[in-house]
Amino acid sequence: MIHSISMSADFMRWLNELKDKSLYFRILSYLSYMKNGELGDIKNVGDDIFETNIPTCPNLNLYFSKVYNVITILLATNSSSPQSEYVAKAKQIEKTYNDAALTRTKALCEKYGLEYPSNLASIG
Repeated sequence: MIHSISMSADFMRWLNELKDKSLYFRILSYLSYMKNGELGDIKNVGDDIFETNIPTCPNLNLYFSKVYNVITILLATNSSSPQSEYVAKAKQIEKTYNDAALTRTKALCEKYGLEYPSNLASIG
């Protein structure tokens, strides 16, 4: 299954600030695997937030959400750090990201006179 990959502003900022270009390209390579449905070893850490480790970056964890075929990369962390605070941060990022997406969708529906799909409210 082909997935669409989106990235939170927090993740994009972190990725763009990486000094290690080798790490940068290994992460992008892994995201392309995820896009092609190869999610690897994932763990649900609660509230539909998932954690995965990039095989070529053993100390790096990605936190992401998946709604239908859209994967949103929320956060990247060093696996030696306490997981609980990163899970809480990933949940907050996801809520902010989804709230913004729903607001944009509602605005576009209003702008073009379309009916807002009521089932979208349950996603956020």
